[in-house]
Amino acid sequence: MGTEDGAIQHGNVLEENEATLCVVGFFVVNAGDNTLRENVAADNDEFGFALNQAHGNWLIGNTAERNGRDGFSVFRSSGNALLENAAYGNRYGISVIGSDGNDLLRNVARANQIDGIRLVFSEGNDLVENVADENGRTGFAVVAFSKDNILRENLAHNNGSSDLYQSAVSTPNEYIENDFGLVVML
Repeated sequence: MGTEDGAIQHGNVLEENEATLCVVGFFVVNAGDNTLRENVAADNDEFGFALNQAHGNWLIGNTAERNGRDGFSVFRSSGNALLENAAYGNRYGISVIGSDGNDLLRNVARANQIDGIRLVFSEGNDLVENVADENGRTGFAVVAFSKDNILRENLAHNNGSSDLYQSAVSTPNEYIENDFGLVVML
């Protein structure tokens, strides 16, 4: 959604669609107030679902499987809600990069090659009741100056090197009633 000339598309609903064998499955750029519900993005070269400079969008009940990079990518985007999505077998499950004030609620990131859910250069995000297990490296990664995020009632076990990893430069963050196995905080 959005156009190459910068025109902004708002208020669209994409429901029960499938995108396979593309470069990017679903791409929302410079757009807001869109809803993507119960779509499937599988076997794409790069991303399953990508938000780029997109604000106030809703991703609900979508599935991203076996995409070359991220199942869900939130890049330089704020005020979005990712609710009850699933990311399986991607390089990264859900990546929030340079993005502030997003809500991730009851998502599942399982069996991704590297990290299940990661925050990179991101502030003020709420992650609640998400599950990140059996990922290659880390369940939840909070890195690269990510701060003032709240992780509450999340679950992570059986990840490759840690279930929660927070880098030394990523403080403060608040962790409330999570169920993590191995925690690494530098």
